[in-house]
Amino acid sequence: MYHRLRRDGLLESVPLSNRFIDNPLKYYNQNYKGLTRGELKKEDPSLYHRLRRDGLLESVPTKNKK
Repeated sequence: MYHRLRRDGLLESVPLSNRFIDNPLKYYNQNYKGLTRGELKKEDPSLYHRLRRDGLLESVPTKNKK
């Protein structure tokens, strides 16, 4: 369904989730702080893509600190 809406240029008419609409980085820090980008992409793909789209993905680590 998502891909069909995207292909047809209709994604803009689908409402966004309010879960992290105002501050996705704050949501990440409250709920997933410490997860790497790869882990976040598996755990919460929509948040990962939102951070990427908003140019905030660089705030998410690429590797776990030991």
